[in-house]
Amino acid sequence: MLWFFFDREARFETSIKEPMREIIATIAPSAEEKGYLLNQFDRVHPACYSKHSRSAGRGQAPTFDDKLYFRAVLDELARTAQADGRLLLADRVLEISAISAWLLD
Repeated sequence: MLWFFFDREARFETSIKEPMREIIATIAPSAEEKGYLLNQFDRVHPACYSKHSRSAGRGQAPTFDDKLYFRAVLDELARTAQADGRLLLADRVLEISAISAWLLD
């Protein structure tokens, strides 16, 4: 029974992560920056996901705040790009974050 719980959680997380990877891939203007952002996304996703999701209880579905997760991922990607000296990429990510905040609210 325990394996079912973890399998369900893993499938739910994958259903969130893969579409977000596709979105992240469209942000970068070059293949090199796309690779950079996807690597950084793989690094920040676990913390952002766990912060904005709640595990399912018995007979309950997991809950997830997709808007806060989306913003948290973009903010972390922008911070990382700034810290790595990729200022134009950081600005691009921040622009996407601002637009998405406006659209999602």
